[in-house]
Amino acid sequence: MMFSLPDFSVKRPVCVFICLVSLILFGVSSVFEMPLESTPEMNMPTMTIMTSYPDASPDEVDEMVTQKIESALSGITEVESMTSTSSEGSSMIMLEFGYDVDTDDKYQDITSALASMLGALTLVPLLFVKMRPREKLTSRSHVMMHVLEGKYEALLRRALRAGKTVVASAIACLAIAGFLFTQIDMELMPAGSTNTISVSVGTRSGLDLENTNAIMEEIESMISEDPDVESYSLRVSGGGGGMGMMGSSSAGSVSITLKDDASVDTDTYVQNLREKTSGLKNCSVEVSKQESMSFGSSGVELRLSGPDLGDLETASESIRKRLSGMEEFDSVSTSLTDGSPRAKIEVDPVLSGA
Repeated sequence: MMFSLPDFSVKRPVCVFICLVSLILFGVSSVFEMPLESTPEMNMPTMTIMTSYPDASPDEVDEMVTQKIESALSGITEVESMTSTSSEGSSMIMLEFGYDVDTDDKYQDITSALASMLGALTLVPLLFVKMRPREKLTSRSHVMMHVLEGKYEALLRRALRAGKTVVASAIACLAIAGFLFTQIDMELMPAGSTNTISVSVGTRSGLDLENTNAIMEEIESMISEDPDVESYSLRVSGGGGGMGMMGSSSAGSVSITLKDDASVDTDTYVQNLREKTSGLKNCSVEVSKQESMSFGSSGVELRLSGPDLGDLETASESIRKRLSGMEEFDSVSTSLTDGSPRAKIEVDPVLSGA
């Protein structure tokens, strides 16, 4: 039986009142213990970069130092603001970050950016001057690149001469692409088919554990003997649990995975297993195919009540046969219970007399 908060609150008002008072007291105590300030101090994480350029005017410092550092730091993420000041002989740049930023990581990023800038301004020109690189005109790659450039240039010249043909070809390609796009099957939320099958077993209310295990063992034998089954997992809840649909209780469930090269598809296997389990007594078996994106299944529940259990069995079987012949239903199952208690109470006369 599912837990209902409104029913619990109505049946146990004292417990609910105590919980409510405890929450109120806890909230009031938290308010008085919470530190409050009219103008709290909020320090944003900041980093300052100071550079010295002796005997340089503010314009020279801004052009030769500040702008280059700002360009190098432009790739730093999570920067709230960047402020720079260029004065005679020095430059200062201040970076402000958000409150949740790890300053150690940002320090490493800034150091790497400045190191790359210094390398580009000093090492690269120095190496270029010292090594004096020259293009090797006789290399194979150089020759191939020039050949490709010549063919591409010739192709462009031909295309420019036949402008109408190029435009017509582009329009035709666009029309073909649009037509092929309309032929693609698309779904907003596609349900991918899998080889997994779910079996849910419900037993008659009050059925003992021995008979419940016998039912689950019979279902397991049906599954294990099938050569198309790659693996399966069985879960038994012990029977006699909470009441389910039509007065039945959950006995267990089975998850089946079919082989990729199975002789039958998943839908056929589900239908065959439903036919095999339809003759089991004192239980209802529901077999369904699991989809990769599933939002549950809909069903119809009919409840019959009457004084004669035999008449109820005859009526429910008649309804089951009629509904089984309808294409709208995947499976139909019945379960009967006489509603009589299943507990045996023994009273000790000595203890009861005392």
